Amino acid sequence: MNILTIDTGTTNTRVFAWRDGEVIAHSARQVGVRDTAITGSRHTLETGVQTAIQETLHHAGLGTDQVDLVLASGMITSNMGLHEVPHLLAPAGMGELAAAMVAAPIPAIWHQPVWLVPGVRNRVDHIGLHNVEAMDMMRGEEVESMALVKRLNICEPAVIVLPGSHSKFVSLDGAQRITGCVTTLAGELLQVITHNTILASSLDSGFADEIDREMLLAGARSAKQIGLGRACFSVRTLDQFTVYDRNA
Repeated sequence: MNILTIDTGTTNTRVFAWRDGEVIAHSARQVGVRDTAITGSRHTLETGVQTAIQETLHHAGLGTDQVDLVLASGMITSNMGLHEVPHLLAPAGMGELAAAMVAAPIPAIWHQPVWLVPGVRNRVDHIGLHNVEAMDMMRGEEVESMALVKRLNICEPAVIVLPGSHSKFVSLDGAQRITGCVTTLAGELLQVITHNTILASSLDSGFADEIDREMLLAGARSAKQIGLGRACFSVRTLDQFTVYDRNA
């Protein structure tokens, strides 16, 4: 059986071709729902996903008529994606996710209906300023979490940490269900600060090559004491007037 899986996030899309449970080809494109948010159009996302699919099929030596099933998860099911599917309320495990999947036509990327995995959100009602911190949601990480549960045979309460554009901390109960999550924009902020601000010249538009413990902790203290914006500008000050290297 030949299966295509599509994983679309905020900034990247990955497509894998599977045969009898084994990956036989894959492709990735730097396109995600952030492109929809910035441009107000889904065209870039549709083109990027379609290109990744065609590249994967080419590498796998498959024609479109040889694919038996297409599955998709992640931000592709969001309001900025290609077909919105409502979040499931936590707790939700493998059974709940499978039962809530939706088959939807997305002709811009595939000629047959695509099976979409819903995201999961925290169980919080009547959301406002008084309880917004308790609310959170995920799209895509629920699939990654279930895969880790199976691969690592997780059978007791646990927290799974998933770094990325939007880093997630996913809570699991003893029944292998997702009970909630907490999200930060840390990865996306790091990307923007490093590549799209005045600090790009100080950092050569690149991330640190290794962790400098002293400088990492100094940066954390600085952000706590004087705020993230001022702490970031300190990077430029250090570059201009000290001998610290780019990594530091």
